Amino acid sequence: ALMIGQLGESSLLLALVLTALAAFVLGLGVATVGVYILTATLLAPGLIFLGVPTLAAHYFVLLSGILSMITPPVALASLAASTLAKADFMKTAWQAMRFGWILFVLPFLVVFQPGLLLIGDWAEIFWAFVISLAFVYAATDVRLPIWVKAAAIVLTIFGIVGS
Repeated sequence: ALMIGQLGESSLLLALVLTALAAFVLGLGVATVGVYILTATLLAPGLIFLGVPTLAAHYFVLLSGILSMITPPVALASLAASTLAKADFMKTAWQAMRFGWILFVLPFLVVFQPGLLLIGDWAEIFWAFVISLAFVYAATDVRLPIWVKAAAIVLTIFGIVGS
């Protein structure tokens, strides 16, 4: 946590990536409440120190930690789903990741656009929802040509990081 805080003084994005990786590792094979207790006590204070709003920091570490529930090789939620469906575990886990890939981006959206958590004035909240909806639409609409998707995603990312 101390190293992440020191790196964050030069690059918040690098600190967020390292925090997300640490939260992911801490969340492997742990229930959601346990993930939150671990990540909130070990990782969230470093993000708060870097200026991330408290609610956004806690949401970031929680969501980053529980992503291990759908990510192989542990993927406890995928294991439960595959058992209920009598399906292959690894195929189920990879499909869960394929359908839930947007969840890997959501924690970063929340940090760079805290308006998604209703933090800020109405203009900031509105702008956060517009940016997020544009990103999700551009990334998931199958009718859009690939170059339009790529351009929209790049512009959205620059809008998020630039804010």
